[in-house]
Amino acid sequence: MWLLDAHTAELHYYATPEDVPHPGYAILSHRWLNGGKEDQTFQDVQLLAASRSRRPSDSSGSSSRDLEAEGLNAKISHCCALARAHGFCYVWIDTCCIDRTSSAELTESINSMFQWYAHAAICYAFLHDVKSDEDPYDEGSSFRSSDWFTRCWTLQELLAPSNVLFVSMDWLPLGTKESFSGLIQTITGIDCDVLVHLQPLDSVSIARRMSWAARRRASRVEDEAYSLMGIFGVNMPTIYGEQHHAFIRLQQEILKGSHDQSIFAWYQVLDDPSLIQSSDPDCLLSPSAVQDDVHEDEWEQGRLLASSPVAFADSADISSVTPEDFANILGVPFRPPEYNITSWGMRMRLPLLTLKAGPKVTYLGVLSCRSAHRPDHLVALFLTPLPQSLATPDRVPDVIFSRYRAILLPTEHLRHAVAKTVYIPYRFKPSPFAHSGPSPSRGAEYFGPCAVDLLPYVRTRVKRSGYTLRPDRDDPLTFDHNHGTDRTIILDDSQSDESIAVHIGLCYCSTKCCAHAKWPDRSAMFKPRWSLSATVRVFQRPAGPGVSTFPGCASDGKTAYVKRHIRFWDGGAKTFRTPGASVTLKFSSLANVGAVVRYSLIIDIERCGSPASMSSQCSAPEGSSILDGYLDELEANFGSQRDDHTDEVDQNSL
Repeated sequence: MWLLDAHTAELHYYATPEDVPHPGYAILSHRWLNGGKEDQTFQDVQLLAASRSRRPSDSSGSSSRDLEAEGLNAKISHCCALARAHGFCYVWIDTCCIDRTSSAELTESINSMFQWYAHAAICYAFLHDVKSDEDPYDEGSSFRSSDWFTRCWTLQELLAPSNVLFVSMDWLPLGTKESFSGLIQTITGIDCDVLVHLQPLDSVSIARRMSWAARRRASRVEDEAYSLMGIFGVNMPTIYGEQHHAFIRLQQEILKGSHDQSIFAWYQVLDDPSLIQSSDPDCLLSPSAVQDDVHEDEWEQGRLLASSPVAFADSADISSVTPEDFANILGVPFRPPEYNITSWGMRMRLPLLTLKAGPKVTYLGVLSCRSAHRPDHLVALFLTPLPQSLATPDRVPDVIFSRYRAILLPTEHLRHAVAKTVYIPYRFKPSPFAHSGPSPSRGAEYFGPCAVDLLPYVRTRVKRSGYTLRPDRDDPLTFDHNHGTDRTIILDDSQSDESIAVHIGLCYCSTKCCAHAKWPDRSAMFKPRWSLSATVRVFQRPAGPGVSTFPGCASDGKTAYVKRHIRFWDGGAKTFRTPGASVTLKFSSLANVGAVVRYSLIIDIERCGSPASMSSQCSAPEGSSILDGYLDELEANFGSQRDDHTDEVDQNSL
């Protein structure tokens, strides 16, 4: 590790923190401003040191003022001055003590950083937005709202050092981590005993540790994962450009050395008293009670591992159950789980419970973790067999499942559990559009307000594919938060009396996935943001000409069918299977600037038995009132077997 001499501002190398002479070194924790453009780099400090070496020596020595006058910026100069005042010869500052031009050194530094902070004699937490004369305990104080508490990297910089001194924007001391432990617990949710190292970090469940990072942000998506490596005691290569896959890799590394299954208990674990045992001994829970309480898209996540720490925002009270205690609850011997990554998904053994609803069968995979506020319940995952599985209602061999929602399950139901080997996809499947055209922009969030445009060549493509688009207009479909009516594109099949209806609109469900979808942003934590949603229906065209609407429209103009949040779709794409064709919708960003984001919609139609698909790109026009609603019972009849990004559309549902 490179250390900066607090007196001369020269860089010195030490192989390990233990090699640093007594009394050790001070370390800086700070918020990078303007992407680090205002901070000096390793090369900048080296150049300044080289230029000073060519000057005549100054027998009077160096001071903080001298260092700043010689070219060091104010942050480094003040940090060195503070370190000298406390008797330290060396300081470590991430901006200038890592040679970021070397990928090997950058990877080593990121993997070692937690230990470097842990071995520091003192950590200075520089709060650039906190005034020294303001009481940190006041409601609304700048200390409580400081950016320092919202960044990913500062989480490990808070946890690792035993001695943290907070300093204000003018580098005056505010207090220590120990003296502020209660206040910091209120701000961050981190237990006081963990903050002051009275409770080992690894004794805290994975889900709870992840929840500490859920509302923190990073300039690079990959840093959401890399900043957590030390907190979970893992190491892995850093690959900038892999985006959310970094967090998947982090979880894989964690599972190699941990039996804590709370890592699977992410995204609002459902706790509903209506989930009670029915009279049917084979049906442990009431599927209708679950379906009524959970928005459809929350059942369609499909993967075992979360793609971001944000998914653990509501998992702070999930704790792990030891294998021994778990075996006692089950009443049978249960060996610690093992996880193997395969091409079919993650292979593992889970105690399974059967959940029947007519001809359909869903399973509950019981996890060895529980909620603090319901200690008599365990967490279970809804698992639905994928179409390629060999599962039957009476037998569950090695089956590929799709993971949907996590729920709390009373322990009295566990006497029915039978341990089985399952395969569960652990990350998103590649989008079928990954190599067939431009992908949506990184900023596509699929929230309203937004507009969907009709491109000029759409009608020609629709006609060539054997379908007629109606209405045939150029007006874009525009949605704002006051626009409560859904719109519909209808594709009439020229070869039959069937039509395909594509519904587009903003979802108005009351779940956090929609109304509070932006909660990682503190300033908009409780500001509703309605998700752009869509679905597909097939229906028989009425015999008479000119019929363009259907009965059953809800009185408030909002439809009764089950909508799907587009932001949950892989790459903005989803396939719906109708009796006569497979219809794939893919939303793409046209312009992600200004007050209204604009999207186009690609519709790929593949007829049953057709050797090749026919594509069209279209948008719904504003003002179209076609098919504003359907009958309420359509929800109950909709769909059958589906995988992560595929839905079956029931022809008889209309």
